[in-house]
Amino acid sequence: NQSLPLRIDAGQTAAVWREAASRVVARHPMLRTRFVEHLGELSQQVSAQTVVVWEETDVRDWSADRLADAMQRAHTRPFDLQAD
Repeated sequence: NQSLPLRIDAGQTAAVWREAASRVVARHPMLRTRFVEHLGELSQQVSAQTVVVWEETDVRDWSADRLADAMQRAHTRPFDLQAD
């Protein structure tokens, strides 16, 4: 799982970026792979399709410190390789 902050200019929409990310994930099985434990053995499981988790936050009025703090928290948020 990766997070990537993007500044989207007025000429582009979040929907366009979201669609592009979804197409990349659809094209690359590695991005749809999770690790599942079954009977004590780990195996890779590739989903036929997956939903790209996409969060949008309007940070135009945030201070640089608040933005840096929020980005740090987002980058260190744990995830589950079996579920995510």
